[in-house]
Amino acid sequence: LKSKSVANMESSKCVSESPSIPETIESLRGSFNAGKSLPLDFRFSQLSQIKKMMIENEDIFYETCREDLGWSKTTYQILVTDIFLELKYFEKYLKKALSLKTPPIPPILKLVGSYSIVTEPYGVVLIISPWNIPLSLLIVPLIGAIATGNVVLLKPSEVSPNFSKLMAEVIPKYLSDSIIRVIEGGKAETAKILENKFDKICFTGGCETGKIVALAAAKNLTPVLLELGGKSPTYVHKSADISLSAKRICWGKFLNCGQLCIAPDYVLIDEDVLDEFVDEMKKAIQIRFGADIKNSPNYGKIISADHTNRIASFLKEDHKGKIILGGTIEEKNRYISPTLVLNPSKESKLANEEIFGPILPIFPLKGGLNEALVLIRLKNTPLASYVFAGDNRTLHKFVNLVQSGSTCVNDVVIQYLNPFCPFGGKGGSGMGSYRGPYSIKAFSREKTVASSYSITDFLSAPIRYHFSCPGSEKAVKRAKDFPIDIEMTYFYIIAVLVLVEYVHRHVSIEIKFF
Repeated sequence: LKSKSVANMESSKCVSESPSIPETIESLRGSFNAGKSLPLDFRFSQLSQIKKMMIENEDIFYETCREDLGWSKTTYQILVTDIFLELKYFEKYLKKALSLKTPPIPPILKLVGSYSIVTEPYGVVLIISPWNIPLSLLIVPLIGAIATGNVVLLKPSEVSPNFSKLMAEVIPKYLSDSIIRVIEGGKAETAKILENKFDKICFTGGCETGKIVALAAAKNLTPVLLELGGKSPTYVHKSADISLSAKRICWGKFLNCGQLCIAPDYVLIDEDVLDEFVDEMKKAIQIRFGADIKNSPNYGKIISADHTNRIASFLKEDHKGKIILGGTIEEKNRYISPTLVLNPSKESKLANEEIFGPILPIFPLKGGLNEALVLIRLKNTPLASYVFAGDNRTLHKFVNLVQSGSTCVNDVVIQYLNPFCPFGGKGGSGMGSYRGPYSIKAFSREKTVASSYSITDFLSAPIRYHFSCPGSEKAVKRAKDFPIDIEMTYFYIIAVLVLVEYVHRHVSIEIKFF
């Protein structure tokens, strides 16, 4: 597969002319050690270049995503919105977020000096991005890593070959190659990359691959940010607005052909409203995609023939459910129609494995929310959970008792859009989070800096250098008894008490404490 738009661009150097993976990483580390990525003006300039890159290459980015995933222009605009929101956040708040922080200081420690907390980057960051939302899930973590002063090695997914090639050619034209490099390749290249030491690794992808990344990182005690997935449940209560629920579930489930890590994976619904919900889902699909879904501009493609076969296997197994809509599979065209499967077996793949495609299992419930909670807890913690209800008690119970990376009430997917909110999972759906202020936490660490006053050494000398002195020990004990938020007046009283005890001990002057 080769994009015409990519073919028209300047061809990059062949692999044999490129530096080796260890050489590339060492070059990045050298740039970091030289402080090239640290100046705040430089960071802002790189963020501005990312914005410029997104605007000037909009057509070629869209065309590449259309060829790989069949995106419409509207889908493209929806799925790159987070990039511009992220850039806007850092443009406005980065200086404040990185400003020096002064922590509270116990009075006795004011005898020593001052304390501050600085934010420092990790160093060399590896970002391994997935194929399903190839632009945003590469660029958004890159923005956070650059903003916090890191150098970055990018590894786009080989599953979206056109996009990977495009990134390798476009990024060096806009961003400094002294702090950002792109390496293409498949599983073998990724394995070689992971043999090297990094200071932070950000991986977005499947759970099994995430385990491999975490294991490789553990050899060097490298902290990891894992954004995985899982089976994100959707519970529809009988008090919900069924028509609105169906429209929103249809939109979130079949956006990008269901190839979203936070797409609703399955629906648990009160039996009383099952028939109404199924009718409304069919209407919503008809309205959104029309009669000829295959040729609808609003419906995409499965990324590859292999993934088409994988998704098709969910329908080809004896799942014991009933296909009530769709089920059309065209493997050569990478097409699977939007499919609703009613009540498949609890032992089927549909019920137990992440689908990551346009198939929605629907499970009717007799036991309401309590039964839904039991079924949800049988699986690993999902990256997202969704609840539709008009009853506030049901909503509160679901939000409080269902553990997931995020929860959305009476809607789907929109929780990802807010750059002020963390995006991340737990357990099987990942560890750590990023976006906006949480990207700062993800790609940097806070370091304590203590600065000692030499001029006050005569006050602290009895405590620091003469612990064998009984008088000093009494003074220290008295100092410990004061509350931590004591005013400076008490601090000076402590200093005087210590000094008096010291003089009394060493000058033999008879002085008694009151």
